[in-house]
Parts: sequence; C-alpha cells; structure tokens
Amino acid sequence: MPFGTTHSTESSPLPLAGIRVLDCTRYLPFSYGSQLLVNLGADVIKVEPPGGEDGRAMRTTFDAVNAGKDSLTIDFRTAADAARFLGMVDDVDVVYESFRPGVMAGFGLAPKQLLERNPALIVCSATGYGQSGPYAQRPGHDLNYLAVAGALVSHTDRGPILPGFPVADMSAGVFAALSITAAVLSTMRTGIGQHIDLSMCDVALSMNMFSVASGLGGSAGLPWPQITVGDCPCYGVWQTSDGQWIALGNIEPKFWRNFLDEIGLPQYRDDALVTGTRARHIRAEIAEVINKDTAARWDARLSAIDVCYSPVNDMSAVGTDAQVRHRGFLRELDSTWTVAFPVNFSGFEPKFFSDVPVAGQSDISQ
Repeated sequence: MPFGTTHSTESSPLPLAGIRVLDCTRYLPFSYGSQLLVNLGADVIKVEPPGGEDGRAMRTTFDAVNAGKDSLTIDFRTAADAARFLGMVDDVDVVYESFRPGVMAGFGLAPKQLLERNPALIVCSATGYGQSGPYAQRPGHDLNYLAVAGALVSHTDRGPILPGFPVADMSAGVFAALSITAAVLSTMRTGIGQHIDLSMCDVALSMNMFSVASGLGGSAGLPWPQITVGDCPCYGVWQTSDGQWIALGNIEPKFWRNFLDEIGLPQYRDDALVTGTRARHIRAEIAEVINKDTAARWDARLSAIDVCYSPVNDMSAVGTDAQVRHRGFLRELDSTWTVAFPVNFSGFEPKFFSDVPVAGQSDISQ
C-alpha cells in the first residue's frame, strides 16, 4: 500500500493526514511526542499491555498527552500477539517504541525485522541513553539525563540546581515528533524507511548547547552559568511587598538602563553582568526597592516601560494570565487541563482532541 495512504482521510490540509502510527511507548515524554503527531493530523494507535499501560495510574497526566488516540491491547510476551503486531506493520507508516535496547528483538520485533517486513516503515526507538554505549541498558529519569549532559548547574551555595519541570523528558517528546516528521518526508521522497535512534541524554546535551559552547569552546560573552542561576544583578526573581514574585531579565544594556532609571538606581548602569561580592551588594539594593511595593503596582510600572519583566505565575495564575488567555492554547479536558499544539499556522489549524481512549478500545474490531 502506498506510503501515507493506509486509511482514508478527510479534506483536512493537516501535514500528517494519512500517516498511521503504532505507538508502543510508555509514560509522559514519549506520549507527548505522539500527541504532537496527533495534533498534526496523524492517526495514532496506542499499543498497550493487557489492562493498559502503567501511566494510566497518573490519570491527569495520562489524559493530557493521550487525547485523540486509539488504543489496542497487545501482549508482546505471547507469540500470538507478537505475530499479530508484526502483521499490522504492513499497514502502518511508523512504529514508535521506548523499550530498552534489545527488548523488541526479544519479542521477534527488532527494527531490522520490522523493516524487512515493511521496507518503507519508520521505526523510532526512543530510550534514555540510546541504542549503544556503556549506559544503554541503564534505567533513568530526566534528572539522570540532565546530570550526564552537564545541565544541572552547580550553584556555589546550594550545589546542582534541579529545573522546575522535566526538560529532557519533554524535549525528547518534541525531538521524537520532529524526527518522525523528518523521516516521513524522507520516505515520501525515497520510498525507503529507516530506524531512528533517539536518546533522551543526547537531547539533553543538545538543549544544553549554550553550556557546551561556553564550557568546552571558550567564553560565551556572558558570565555562564552564573547568569542562569541568578547571580548577576540583571537576571533573577524578586519578592514584592505582598509576598508575590516578579521576574526581570534585563541582560541588554538598554533594558538594564531603563529598569535602573525606573527604580532610582542609575549608578549601576555598567554592572548588569557583574558577579561575586559586588553583584550581591547590587542585588540586595534592588531587592530592598522591589520589596517596597506590591506585585500589582510593579506590574503597572514595569509594563509601562521597555524592560524584560513578567509576573512569576503559579499554576493557579497561569489560567488567568492575560497573555495565556489571549493565545488560547491552554485547554480543559474532562479530568484535567492540557496544552494544544503551541504554534499558529496561517495555512491550517492543528487538531485538538478532548476524548481520551479507553484501554484496548479497538480490540473488538481486531
């Protein structure tokens, strides 16, 4: 069957319409990747073990990244189900899996075997450390991949700082969707499928590009990583008189000058990027000024001038933030909230789904 025509499509101009994906992955990051494919028009069939994948226990998170997919029960440990899955490969364009290296081969479903069955197939294997190397068989989580990639920045007082959300995990989902889409384009041109080897650790290293360039290649022109952990006066968060927080990222001289003029500290115009004792002294003076007024008053003052300012929202405030509401990507599901495909296109509108599949809901049709 011609690539990308495994099922009938509507008149939708979505770029991945007609692409059918067997999604054998588990948990948040990789489900996020296939959710992006759904938003762009792909038909994604979530392949789950009997009773559903363990990620369903975290219902709100599961629902947020699995709406609009179908669900099929496959027990890879049985020869019959492994053979059934192999037969399905004839009629799909992508197999997306996240088992440790070698597990699929143990089921008789190694990427090489799948490609022999369907030479135009795209197989994306997304794992922690990739298909090769001394760490390939290690288990891991976001923290571990960031640690290996040098992305847990050490603070002089507090040691390595953990980010507020799983950077490597979510970025890996994006890279999976990007890589699959690139492979789809390649296969449309050549008719030849391929195996994608995606490592979350490699993705973390790529996302840490600034540190790679500055730490291994020489000076970055900024005090790195001091600026990212709030050591420089121009870049950090500040508490207001009512206990709220505001974020100020005035790295460029014009923004820094505008900010200092507004708060009455113009004498520090040349000190945006200083570190050490002088930086701590300036930050203390800024903190004293910011703490004299409320968050609402600072919002009014700083929004009226050309500075890099924003409120620090907790999640309860995100839903009411004027910019978030205007853009309209935050959406409500039956059990939770999620974020629609976060890009506006002039030629098409990515799909948004609110229906979450019941585990094995397609079994009856098999």
